[in-house]
Amino acid sequence: MRGLRFGHDEKKLSNIENYETESSFKEEEKIALRFAEGMSKTPVEVDEILFSKLKKFYSDNQIVEIATIISFQNFNAKFNAAMKTDSNEFCSLDT
Repeated sequence: MRGLRFGHDEKKLSNIENYETESSFKEEEKIALRFAEGMSKTPVEVDEILFSKLKKFYSDNQIVEIATIISFQNFNAKFNAAMKTDSNEFCSLDT
């Protein structure tokens, strides 16, 4: 996994689907992951409460960077689905 090359913990990455209850995730990571989930829904589900929590931990520039990465990954996922590209099997996908 790419994250492991950057020093991320394998156990933590394998438990990302349970980030809300997993104690190894810091509060700012949980907020960023909630933001990612909200941005990934159709329609987008990012309310003022979530955004204000995000602003407690991240600067405006960091939020833009996080949103850009999330957007790119969503684009990538839709492109791969349309092109029938296989998953990298990092996480389970509901079909």
